[in-house]
Amino acid sequence: MSKLKKKVAVKVFSIKAYGSFFDDFIAVHDSSKSLDKPTRLINIRDKKYLIKMQDSFGLEGNECYFLSVVRERNTWQTRGLNDGAITGISLNQGIIGDPFYFVLVPDRKVILGFTTCPGDSLKSTAVTVLQQFSSERTSKIVVEQVSRETEYEKLKEVQIFKEIKVTVDLAKLFEQPNRVPMLLEGISQTRFLKRSKLALTISDLEEYDQAETCNYLDELIENEGCSALAVQAVDREEQHVSINLGTVYAVFNSELLLRKNFIDEKRAKEVLLNALSYFSTSMKIV
Repeated sequence: MSKLKKKVAVKVFSIKAYGSFFDDFIAVHDSSKSLDKPTRLINIRDKKYLIKMQDSFGLEGNECYFLSVVRERNTWQTRGLNDGAITGISLNQGIIGDPFYFVLVPDRKVILGFTTCPGDSLKSTAVTVLQQFSSERTSKIVVEQVSRETEYEKLKEVQIFKEIKVTVDLAKLFEQPNRVPMLLEGISQTRFLKRSKLALTISDLEEYDQAETCNYLDELIENEGCSALAVQAVDREEQHVSINLGTVYAVFNSELLLRKNFIDEKRAKEVLLNALSYFSTSMKIV
């Protein structure tokens, strides 16, 4: 059987939570493991999640917690048979969905993770998973992707946005149509059917305030279909500035050769260990 190539991108997020959250997480994790109940199946907004707590391990003096997650994909999937029959997928237990793999490092208040899910739902899934370990359900847990550079901070000094330039990978952009960034909603996939990538310039931004534009930029940054993102603007001192947002966030890229059509837990842990080592030595995050 030939091997399949699969590229994955490990991202690292900082965690802001109430004071005892990380102690609560460790307590729930250790209790579940000691009772031999490391798996939870939860239902949130009509979508099921399977969360599996793995053994913790030490790295660079920090205790790390490996979590496997399957998020149900509600896409009305069917099965096609050799005789031409089209049927539903029968499932007696469990769920069919996309795998997410995380490593939480409580001492550093960060969580690393990756997924093979189309689109980019890693951040929202990380929040959903962390909330299951919270003892204060009304307290908000916030995760933010860790910056590699200070370019993103320059956005706070912008007074007027002039234009945004972005390169769009059309195949990746439309993998999950309901997650297309707002500034790109007018793009027609059929119009550019013969093109794989599209370079766009977005102007007429004066109708949006600074907070709105920053939110739209976040959507572009977090979408895997967008790259080469640059902003032309005027800062508070009325100086023209160019901001390169293409390499803002800390990301560890890896290419895997697989015999299976999914990434199993053993291989996922290897990827995350390599990412931990990379972030520890190159950026001192972990």
